[in-house]
Parts: sequence; C-alpha cells; structure tokens
Amino acid sequence: MSGLPAAARACLIALVAGCAANGVTLRSNHYRVYVPPEWEVVEQGGDSEIPTLLRMPTAAAGAPTVELRLYPWHAQGPLADPTGDALKHLATAGVLVGDAARLEDEGPPCPAQNLEFFVFGKAARTIHVLTATGRAGLITAGHAYGSLVAIVALAASNRPTCAEVQAMVEAIRRVTITLAATGDASRVVPPPTIVGPQGLPVPPIDPSQLIP
Repeated sequence: MSGLPAAARACLIALVAGCAANGVTLRSNHYRVYVPPEWEVVEQGGDSEIPTLLRMPTAAAGAPTVELRLYPWHAQGPLADPTGDALKHLATAGVLVGDAARLEDEGPPCPAQNLEFFVFGKAARTIHVLTATGRAGLITAGHAYGSLVAIVALAASNRPTCAEVQAMVEAIRRVTITLAATGDASRVVPPPTIVGPQGLPVPPIDPSQLIP
C-alpha cells in the first residue's frame, strides 16, 4: 500500500472501511489472518521491511490502544525457537534494541499473566521488547511451510502499565486464533490481499481511473 499514490491509498482504506461491519481477512504468501471489525488496518505491508500494521482501538474511554505488526521472512525449518529467531532479525534491522534484555531481567508488570501463545498450532514463547524509538512491547512468532512470522504488539510508552500489558496480550491472542500459514512462501511475495465478505479478493485499485 505504501507504493500507491496518496489518492489510491485513500480509496484502498475506504474499501477496508466498507467491510468493517464484518471485519476483513488479509492474505499473503506467508499467512492469512482475520482482522476484527473494530480494528483498523493502518498498513497492509507484506514483508519484513514494511510489516502489516493493525491498530486495536480503545474499547472504552481510557482503555489502552495497541499497535500490532506482523513481520514475515523466508526460513528453512524446523526452528527450535521461532520467537528468538524473529527477535534476532528485528534487532539486526534496528527495529528492536538491546534494552529488551533489561526489560526481561526486570520482569513484566503483571507477573501472573500467561505470556505463552500458540502460533500456527505450536506453543511459542513471548519476549518483552523495546523499539528503536523507546516503545515497549511483546514479540512472539511461529514457523510453518518455510515462513517465519513474528507478531509484535506495542504499547504507547516504554514502561507499560499492567492494563497495557494485558491489552497487548489480548491483541496477540486474538490474532493467533485466526492466523494461518498459507504455504506459498516459495513464490514472489505480494502485499496481503484484502478478502471481502464472500471470500473473494477485493480488486486492486487502478490509479489511472482515479479522479484528480
């Protein structure tokens, strides 16, 4: 979506909004995931440099908003620790920084919170992270059919409250329930396709047909 002109991006966002009552499904060569109707598709992305970006709006006044990023890579398996491998990729790219280790040592603000998820049907550990801009978050990941996919949930600050951690955990859990590997990782990777209510892809926008 980032490669489209601004007007084309606006129309594409309008198409997403048109399906908002039923939610939308994003599909790429690496994964397929359902986006609930109350969430916002900020960026379709589709690769490790431009991730799929979702935002979980506040459920009530004062509730924390969570940003979710999905990063895919080609990876031969099996992988003993998909989350650790994904973290290495993102640390090398400068997306996550070394302060993540400090957060791990200090522990989360909600020690009783269960931070284990099932990604692609397999148990996956979760690591507390910091972004290069100082935002705190959680990362988990899974591997299937030659694809390594990371899910990164981010809070607004570098020291999240217990409520923010719980909101991030809930956002990741909702994504992992519907996240499925597509098994097409050997093909050229297109951006995720928005699938309409009848299961058919929403046709791409032809910028030449846009009104100036």
